[in-house]
Amino acid sequence: MSNIRIRMTFVLLSALMAAQPASARGGGVDYSQSAQALHEMTVYVLLMMGYVTEICFAVAALLTCYSALVLYQKVSSGEQGFTKGVLVLIGGILFMIASTAVMPAFFGIRNV
Repeated sequence: MSNIRIRMTFVLLSALMAAQPASARGGGVDYSQSAQALHEMTVYVLLMMGYVTEICFAVAALLTCYSALVLYQKVSSGEQGFTKGVLVLIGGILFMIASTAVMPAFFGIRNV
């Protein structure tokens, strides 16, 4: 029993000692590419955020259309769960508003 405990302690201490130099090297930043690389990275990130907001808008539009169709079918057939369908529809509309107005403003993207 004590032999296993000694081995586990040794393994734990070895792992901690090996992790210390790795974490010290992980914070290094290479500034040799100057401000041009930073500018290119910023442009790339903003471009990708524009695509992300467009994808969120498409997902919200699909969710809203689907929930509106399900709600219409429930009303036509007289099924239960009308309130849940209305809440999903309102949630889809709110998400659509958020994905078109709030997210671009958060990332500094202007919709023209």
